[in-house]
Amino acid sequence: IDLESAQMSDDLMSAYYGGGTWDARQVKQALIAAQLAEQDAKAVLLNSVYTSYETYGMLTEQYAALTKVLELTKEAYRLQQLTYEVGLSTFEDVNKSEDDLRQAEANLAECVYNYNVLKSAFKYNVYKAQ
Repeated sequence: IDLESAQMSDDLMSAYYGGGTWDARQVKQALIAAQLAEQDAKAVLLNSVYTSYETYGMLTEQYAALTKVLELTKEAYRLQQLTYEVGLSTFEDVNKSEDDLRQAEANLAECVYNYNVLKSAFKYNVYKAQ
């Protein structure tokens, strides 16, 4: 039962029968339950919004860090290729460096995806209960 209909039922029951009848007490209890459910729903929604906003800030910081990691990984891969060309490292080292580069790119792509999903949630007011 929603809060508005519970309030109307309580008002009608109190106006016609007073507050002392069994039915009036049941309607009053339904009103209290609806009020508590509304407060709980608001608290869950606020918690979801605050959590989303905090995550938004963390993703912004994470993007900056992952961009720097990607740049460093690209440079490490380039240097690993150069050392392989002059015979100072093995092909396995180059492959490992390439795998690290691909992982850094995947991490950055995942961060961008999460950021865009969260930004859409803010734009379209879509929040999920935690």
